[in-house]
Amino acid sequence: MPQVVDVAVVKEHIEMGFTGKREDLPAVHKKLVEAGVPVVAFYPKPENLEDLFLRLSTGATN
Repeated sequence: MPQVVDVAVVKEHIEMGFTGKREDLPAVHKKLVEAGVPVVAFYPKPENLEDLFLRLSTGATN
């Protein structure tokens, strides 16, 4: 999926950036499940002030 970027394993979970629209997230979830990834929770990470600053100052989307 070209909309999934910056995938990282952090402790016992996976974090990834997503450049698509919010309504496209269920398709990402479905692909993970179909690939055999044991999904326990799937949700957007809350944005903190540092994330907001970087996104606004650099144009980053994840």
